[in-house]
Amino acid sequence: MQRLGKAILAALIIVLTLSGMAMAGELVVNGGFETGDATGWTVVDVGSGSFAIMSGTTTPLNGFTVLPPPAGTYAAMTDQTGGGTHILYQDIAVPAGGSTQFSATIYLNNQAADWVIGTGLDYTSTPNQQFRVDIMDPAAAVDDVGAGVLMNVYQTQPGDPLTLGYTTISADLSAYAGRTVRIRFAEVDNQLYLNAGVDQVSAVSAEAAVPTMTEWGMIVFMLLAGAGSVCFLRRRQKA
Repeated sequence: MQRLGKAILAALIIVLTLSGMAMAGELVVNGGFETGDATGWTVVDVGSGSFAIMSGTTTPLNGFTVLPPPAGTYAAMTDQTGGGTHILYQDIAVPAGGSTQFSATIYLNNQAADWVIGTGLDYTSTPNQQFRVDIMDPAAAVDDVGAGVLMNVYQTQPGDPLTLGYTTISADLSAYAGRTVRIRFAEVDNQLYLNAGVDQVSAVSAEAAVPTMTEWGMIVFMLLAGAGSVCFLRRRQKA
């Protein structure tokens, strides 16, 4: 009986240990824009043009030739006929436990002579020709470039190549565990056409492992417990 009790205890410990697992989850809604629209996202356009959903190899407004979306059918891309500010954002709740990794694929086609970091995201401030990706405090203004920016993931700089094929950028969001943050893509143009593409936006959370008893574990435990009860009754009958 003593041996059986130890076996039951050992089995229970093994079940609880092996059944602990890290729960991974995607936090971004419609990160690949495969709904064919901006479901899950908020688009803010000021001035000419838009951050629009596109497919194929031409821009949404002017029909400029660009690279096709790197995955699936759709991507988001800016296009314009005059100066403008275009913002695409989504708020996500970063889980309190574990780690969270952000990534996105971006594309750039700047037809101006260079990149220029002007006054904030104001397209009326000349010159201003830039694209940036930020992790923000949702309480800040959507066009804030100061204290409301928790992390700048990417920003074009003067002298950078004017074109960039779809390229993956990434950042660790684990420092913001337990709070809501804003993923923001922002483009400003007042020098010439600027097509900024975004696709495959993802924020994957791997929550800390928490031991839980699986259904099979409970079945094993109940069988062992039942067997122990039978042995106990038989020993009492013999006594």
